[in-house]
Amino acid sequence: MDLLKRAVSSALQQTIPCEVVVVDEGSSDRTQSYMESLCAQYYERGEYGLVYHRHESNKGHAATVNTGVKKATGT
Repeated sequence: MDLLKRAVSSALQQTIPCEVVVVDEGSSDRTQSYMESLCAQYYERGEYGLVYHRHESNKGHAATVNTGVKKATGT
């Protein structure tokens, strides 16, 4: 969880505007509640550069990457 928090924080603090897409592979820790809370905070401020999607089970690397690409709205 600490690695996720650091990675998301670092990506969101970049000087170039970007979209951060997190795809959760059915984690059993607090990832879902953390990401949903973080997304809500950003959406309340009108910032939509953070996207979270959860698979209910681990679908493997390729499926995760494909989901991330589908969820991304940037160029």
